[in-house]
Amino acid sequence: MTFRFIGTEASIEGRKVEKFGAAVELSEESGIAAIRGNSPILPDIEFQACAFTSEELEEYAYPGPRQECSDAFGRKWFAARLALHEVRERLKIGGPLVAGGK
Repeated sequence: MTFRFIGTEASIEGRKVEKFGAAVELSEESGIAAIRGNSPILPDIEFQACAFTSEELEEYAYPGPRQECSDAFGRKWFAARLALHEVRERLKIGGPLVAGGK
């Protein structure tokens, strides 16, 4: 299953991840465990719903430029962090990893 990275730096199953939007391939179970362990990753479908452009992902791939990002990117970045919070809350109550159970 594909997850997308929305943090600044993390180690996920021994792999160092630093690039915003980087794809991280994990089993669903490993992804759930990583999210519960505070890894900043979203299921790809939840990440795609935030509608980042390829230009934004390139420009804001690393933390420095995100300090003074565009309003459009800032709104999407906030939406991604909110989506991760919602995923964590769903998982806490035994709900599905992805909204709608897909």
